[in-house]
Amino acid sequence: MSRLVKVALAAIGVVVVLILLLVWGAVSWGQNQMGGMEEDAAEYGQWAMTEIGQAWSPEVLKSQSSAEFLSVMPSENSEAWLDALSNLLGPVKTVERGKAEVELTRLKGKDAFRAVYTSTGEFTKRKAEVRMVLLLKQQGGWQIASIGVMPDGEPPQRAGASEASSPPSADPGP
Repeated sequence: MSRLVKVALAAIGVVVVLILLLVWGAVSWGQNQMGGMEEDAAEYGQWAMTEIGQAWSPEVLKSQSSAEFLSVMPSENSEAWLDALSNLLGPVKTVERGKAEVELTRLKGKDAFRAVYTSTGEFTKRKAEVRMVLLLKQQGGWQIASIGVMPDGEPPQRAGASEASSPPSADPGP
């Protein structure tokens, strides 16, 4: 084998290794970014549920809701829903940090990040599982697309859009 062929093969090998290292680095960076988004979404979910559950306030819920949520949950419906939760659970005592799983989805023809947040909250009357679908808006903040509260021993109480990328319904979806 000529010296030129050996040098060419060595150069090709170095290029392949560099490409593999770049791909591995990009994948690792992407996973780090998603992990950071999941932490942010979990922190936001805990904060939002604590704020909403303190007085079961329609104003607080509305201020944290996405346009998708507000389009399927008019004010009079959210007031009745929050009154029912207030009677069933009472004010929030604590909400666990919980966890959020972030995925890239399509919303109105554009890429969007969607997080499914789950946690457990302790309220004055009983415990409940909390599940929110959150959307990351272009301004950089999370907003609620749907919310489900499943009190111990009671049927689920749900409100909002079922999926960030599909027509709204009353079920928070998966």
